[in-house]
Amino acid sequence: MKKEDGRRENGKWIGGMLMGLGFILFPATAFSHHALEYMDVESYSIAGKKESVFYLRYDYFVDDKSDASLDHWELTPGISYGILKRVMFDAHIHLSKFGRGHFLEGISEEETSPFFEAIAPSLIIQLTKYKQLPVDIALSLCYEYPFHRSRKLIGGTHTFEGKLILSRDFGVHSNITLNAGGSIDENGDYEVLWMLGAKIPLTSQAHGIAGGIEIEGTHTEEEGAIIFLPGIYFPISQSIRMKAGFGAGFTLNEKTVWTEKAAVQLMYVF
Repeated sequence: MKKEDGRRENGKWIGGMLMGLGFILFPATAFSHHALEYMDVESYSIAGKKESVFYLRYDYFVDDKSDASLDHWELTPGISYGILKRVMFDAHIHLSKFGRGHFLEGISEEETSPFFEAIAPSLIIQLTKYKQLPVDIALSLCYEYPFHRSRKLIGGTHTFEGKLILSRDFGVHSNITLNAGGSIDENGDYEVLWMLGAKIPLTSQAHGIAGGIEIEGTHTEEEGAIIFLPGIYFPISQSIRMKAGFGAGFTLNEKTVWTEKAAVQLMYVF
């Protein structure tokens, strides 16, 4: 009975999410070519009013190269929709598979199949864009809601995150963007984070292939981490774009741990 109730509960959540996505995407008829410029770095450019972006992303994480039990992956479908001229709404959901090293004590092996980990709605607000300022400024606000299995299996928590976005375009379709902010969860645990991204076009086409690098840093009470994520962003067709990257870095705690990350993302005109 418990398994059946759990399946029904998950079914209700999935059905509700699909209906919500359909409702938001229904009025959208255009695609913003500048929204979501990077893979991890939040960009200043957003979907314009009544424009939308649908994306599907896959990430593979190696938290410790010497310990395979900490490997995990995430499949993330999401949408971004311009609700106002300078305000974009984003919502995505994580379907995750964690290695044994991430699970709480007492969890049996059969319970560790892929599961819906969390849903994360967010807002990106362009604060200003005056030519006399050296950078464009935006603010990102995000709330992550963990599903029941996330709380039960890996100790998932309700988390709030905020980022200040500073961006500067230069040359022809080149850009550099800095994110600075942090997050705090329901237990009061915090994380300070920053991300720096830079990209340049690799062809003469206005929206052709571009190459870039993203540098990500985090700091908590126990440890700090940094990762370098080179990537390539390119159009597959007029309505589909792809981003892919492979990165590596390290975590500093009681020992130095080598980490790796691979990411691929498809963005689609809906």
